[in-house]
Amino acid sequence: DKDNLKISKASGKIHINNNWTAAKSGGICTGNGTYSEPYIIEDLVIDAGGPGSCIWIENSDVYFRIENCTLSNSELSYPHAGTRLYNVDKWTLIDNNCSSNYYGIYLDASDNNTILRNNISYNANIGLYLYSSYKNTISGNNASTNRYYGFYFYYSNYNNISVNNANYNNNRGIYTYYCDNSIILGNTIKNNG
Repeated sequence: DKDNLKISKASGKIHINNNWTAAKSGGICTGNGTYSEPYIIEDLVIDAGGPGSCIWIENSDVYFRIENCTLSNSELSYPHAGTRLYNVDKWTLIDNNCSSNYYGIYLDASDNNTILRNNISYNANIGLYLYSSYKNTISGNNASTNRYYGFYFYYSNYNNISVNNANYNNNRGIYTYYCDNSIILGNTIKNNG
């Protein structure tokens, strides 16, 4: 979809707590947070180097997108991740590589979001973990070779989980616990523990 191939640039860890204006003025993102012009974080390589999460966004209800980023080496303990999201709505996570973290992608109390075509592999715990998160679309992702689960949904209802790959994880490919009224359709799940 891009006219020119962009070269990713290295970045430090990002933490946004509903302070998008400061993030934009600091050069972290572009856009305005609207449906037609969401805030965009893109083309970054973030190595957390051990402590914390690569990208941590919380308490946000504006539109934003994280795209084409490589996120690795978060802190190897709960709840750190390549992408950690708490109490956020209306965002899209697309075409990212979230590998070699504790969680690849971690959502808590986050609704009405889209997670599309991400590589979520070789993480020390779970590839993609949703806790108490509703009405999300998870499609076209690859969650493979994670230490425990590829996808783990806990108290998360009304989600659409379709056309994902969950292969070679040491425990289950896709695991749901107290999840109601979700669609799980057309996924490839093989060679898991």
